Amino acid sequence: MTLGNHEFDDGVDTLVSYLDGIKNIPTVVSNLNSTAEPNLDKFLLPSIIFTINSTKVGIVGYLTTDTPSISSTGKVEFFDEVESLKKETKKLRDDGVNIIIGLGHSGIEKDKIIAREVEDIDIIVGGHSHTFLYSGTPPSIEKPYGPYPLYVTNVKNKQVPILQAYANTKYVGKVVLKFNSNGDLVSIDGKPTLLNHEAKQDPEMLTVVDRWKPQVTKITNITIGRTAVELINTCHQMECNIGNLIADSFVYYNILKKENYNEYWTDAPIGIVQAGGIRTTINETDHDGYITLGQLINVMPFQNTLIKVTISGSSLLEAFEHSVYDFVKDYGGSKLLQVSGVLVEYDLTKSPGNRVSSLSLRCGDCNVPKFEPLQLNANYTIVMNNYLAEGGDNFKTFKKSLKKNQALDIEDFNATATYMKSISPITNGIEGRISFISKGNEKSSGSNINLQNYQFILISLIITVLFF
Repeated sequence: MTLGNHEFDDGVDTLVSYLDGIKNIPTVVSNLNSTAEPNLDKFLLPSIIFTINSTKVGIVGYLTTDTPSISSTGKVEFFDEVESLKKETKKLRDDGVNIIIGLGHSGIEKDKIIAREVEDIDIIVGGHSHTFLYSGTPPSIEKPYGPYPLYVTNVKNKQVPILQAYANTKYVGKVVLKFNSNGDLVSIDGKPTLLNHEAKQDPEMLTVVDRWKPQVTKITNITIGRTAVELINTCHQMECNIGNLIADSFVYYNILKKENYNEYWTDAPIGIVQAGGIRTTINETDHDGYITLGQLINVMPFQNTLIKVTISGSSLLEAFEHSVYDFVKDYGGSKLLQVSGVLVEYDLTKSPGNRVSSLSLRCGDCNVPKFEPLQLNANYTIVMNNYLAEGGDNFKTFKKSLKKNQALDIEDFNATATYMKSISPITNGIEGRISFISKGNEKSSGSNINLQNYQFILISLIITVLFF
């Protein structure tokens, strides 16, 4: 197996404890140096070699270099995936390894770069981007990013297959590979299997689940609201109604506290949440539309707390530029900010750092809320989670530019649960808070500002290998 960024969420010590419990399973990551964390280092290898039918098969791991900025990696150093993989795969070839499998967690776009540039890799099993690859008619609601497998032509004109199987154990990928005696891939067969009621369950695991289920369901089955609409997680690609609801709930909870303001309707008219913090969809047909606490925890599983922060308009602009800095058309990005009290328009034809074409903010020091163009020298108070406030997802501008902050002493999902109770039945829709323009499109109407040259530099997969 390899590591993902979320393995570091609770720090190195927690990861060490986890790996100690599964130490019979080799863990491979080639692009990090963990020697400064010796308790972790003893569990990690850059690669491993298996001998199958007298043929050496190598598995080499890699992990996104974004991990230090989105998780808690301690003293672990991270290095570029491509260069690290080139070095490790050469060692494997020099050791007589005929077949090399890349097992990684860096996302589909990085997987494609690796497949193209690391000439010794024969196949890639990837993760991180939750990419759904499928050939034929999809078995559920996910729309395929591409065929399964997705082929990339490498620098030696060899076709390298890339496999991903979406996320959240909704699918399990199974593929059968056939190689000839020279180690050349000659055929591949398989697809992601939907783990629905038809999938056979494991009796031993069911015993463990049954032991804990009563205690867990007592809490997770608590009803917190009802929705008349699907609260859909398209938050990486565009404005999403579940993101609107969550961001609105942050603003609402601060109003409930009624601290530090009396004259106007609120001191914090803006709420934001990053797309990566929103993990799944709530379907209005499940449970007759009733929403349980367990469903909401699945949407917001990270137990972040709410923070009220004040920053300048120029810093806020930097944050919104970062939100789409590495945004990929038709895929999106986990940094895309879902918003309340914001109207933002992005022009993806512009270079990163220059993509915000319009940005208006809702006033708080007013009797009737309205949207006004961003003022670079003004101060804005925003409710967000502590992860963003501390610079998570590389939103460094929040951490370095805070003028003041105040903890609201509540976990984000509890604030959202409070809001859901108050507005049920939920009917949130798409409201034009976030829009994109491309070449030839007219800009959306309304108050806006022109922003000129304001730069911000900011497996679950089962593999069967057959030889003949």
